[in-house]
Amino acid sequence: MFQVNFVDVQAENAIFDGEGWDAVVVVTPDLVSIGIDEISLLAEHGAKVDKRVGKSPTLLFAPGLAGGRLIIAPVTQVADDYADVRVYGDAARAAIAIAKDAGAKRPLLYVVPSATPKFGFASEVAALACGQELWQTLELREATGLTPALEAIGLLSLSSEKSHLLNALEAGRVLARDLCGTEPERMSAKAFAEYCLQAGKSPTLLFAPGLAGGRLIIAPVTQVADDYADVRVYGDAARAAIAIAKDAGAKRPLLYVVPSATPKFGFASEVAALACGQELWQTLELREATGLTPALEAIGLLSLSSEKSHLLNALEAGRVLARDLCGTEPERMSAKAFAEYCLQAFKGSVIKTAVVEDRDILERDYPLLSAVARSSFAVGRHQPRVVKLEYLPEGEITRTFLFAGKGVVYDTGGADLKVGGAMAGMSRDKGGASAVAGLFKTLSMLKPKGIRVIAELGLVRNSIGSEAFVTDEIITSHAGVRVRIGNTDAEGRLVLADLLSHLRIKAVSAVQPELFSVATLTGHVVRCYGNYPAAVENAVASGAKCAQTLALQASQWGEPFEVSTLRREDFAKIREVSGAADILSSNNAPSSVTARGHQYPAAFLLKASGLFEHGVNAAIPLAYTHLDIAGSATEGDPLYGKPTASPLVGLYQYLINR
Repeated sequence: MFQVNFVDVQAENAIFDGEGWDAVVVVTPDLVSIGIDEISLLAEHGAKVDKRVGKSPTLLFAPGLAGGRLIIAPVTQVADDYADVRVYGDAARAAIAIAKDAGAKRPLLYVVPSATPKFGFASEVAALACGQELWQTLELREATGLTPALEAIGLLSLSSEKSHLLNALEAGRVLARDLCGTEPERMSAKAFAEYCLQAGKSPTLLFAPGLAGGRLIIAPVTQVADDYADVRVYGDAARAAIAIAKDAGAKRPLLYVVPSATPKFGFASEVAALACGQELWQTLELREATGLTPALEAIGLLSLSSEKSHLLNALEAGRVLARDLCGTEPERMSAKAFAEYCLQAFKGSVIKTAVVEDRDILERDYPLLSAVARSSFAVGRHQPRVVKLEYLPEGEITRTFLFAGKGVVYDTGGADLKVGGAMAGMSRDKGGASAVAGLFKTLSMLKPKGIRVIAELGLVRNSIGSEAFVTDEIITSHAGVRVRIGNTDAEGRLVLADLLSHLRIKAVSAVQPELFSVATLTGHVVRCYGNYPAAVENAVASGAKCAQTLALQASQWGEPFEVSTLRREDFAKIREVSGAADILSSNNAPSSVTARGHQYPAAFLLKASGLFEHGVNAAIPLAYTHLDIAGSATEGDPLYGKPTASPLVGLYQYLINR
């Protein structure tokens, strides 16, 4: 839609150059009332050299202000008994036209407040007047491909609720202008109706007297006919809608997802509800610093059963725990703090917990993990932990699932130091352990029958220092495999190998065991699959179609997987050529530029953990699937985007439906 976008701006320093805006537009009854020193001084100086300043809209050269442009738009007739708030709109229209003609693309609009009651909505009227000024006819736009003249208009000192209101009002006004102002062949009765239907392609807040809160939000689901779309399109629509509801002031919105007969949309209601949770989550640091409480009291799920709402609450509780663990900075969520946060989350629940923290025990039982953590032992708050979790159901056990979770709370790269800004965001290198911990939170609430679930979470800080382990060292893993270190920045697989070795021992005597590792392991998986996780399985798991089944279950719930194949070349990459060690942990290049960079680590994990000896023809075959979630653990900003808790939902569905 041909619409100017209004953006709320709270920081007064937005008026300065370099803050993302390229003009300052001031609508004021006089120069004395402006109230922002930097603007007042420039305006007063301008008035001394140009008598038009303060009498008619004027563009001033303003070094240091946004874009070097200052436009003073005086509001005339404010003392006129018969004038109304439109005088502010008139001034704003004239000023925004000057800004546009001067080449501004992102002007910042500031309307000096008035104490006169009839001018109480002067800022809002001025903003809408800018939209009126900038609109162009539909015929012209369609004939020439014309796009909006401005990218956005910043609204200084207006709230996000006000900017959202103004965007919604302007969207309606654009539609009304298009429908009214277009010639009769282009906007015949049929075309008018079709244009209205097309306008429903974006989420819209409607005034709805008689309905709950007087608010009705229609969130159209696009791409339902697209062969390549999946159930996440319902989640996308729900996220946009719940954000509108929150900004509009709703506290208890009711969500209704129109059922679809298309099989791939079978869990659309559940995916939409979970997407709302993802949208509404706020970081642990912000909540603890400000006392922030949830924006909504509850979300009603129309036409879903109490069993479904209980399931969704349990899944979301797990996802909240996973996001908190994954997304929190490395001092607040050190290895020690991560372990304590888990213990607190499972206190009083059916989950059995244990924490290994003694250095002698760690170095004896987790030698590869302890090598990664070696430099961190000297700092008490950075010392490593292994968290052990177990869910044991009532009654008969028919299957056992064992998880190793990578929890590198901060990754400097170690002696192979991350440089050139590559260290930023490395507090999120604990997404695997976080997702597994969240899964156990869900298990603790739902208590599914028949499945036993065991996990070990390796929590370490890969620090740099005089004690740091280095490339070329040979370290014997818990499984007795001599590992030459190829790159200290390939630390995650070292952590996982010892965890998997412990789980392997438990799996040998377990009922129908399947093992998994979950880790933000490689940049290569991001290069290959973008924001999708990859499953790489051993031959036993492949024969049992573990990854294929997981991918199907997860896709139905909006967490699609890619399945990669483990091949002989992957084992060739970990061959140790000197003969001094059994295997090589990695090459010395980034995984993102290494052929099969996310597949061959699974070969290393099989060898280093001893799982390779439990292949198809072994006396006790063990199914093992490695999940690389480096691309899916967060969304949005590549460094500090929101954690997703992926693949918690897909894993839970796999566990209960296997």
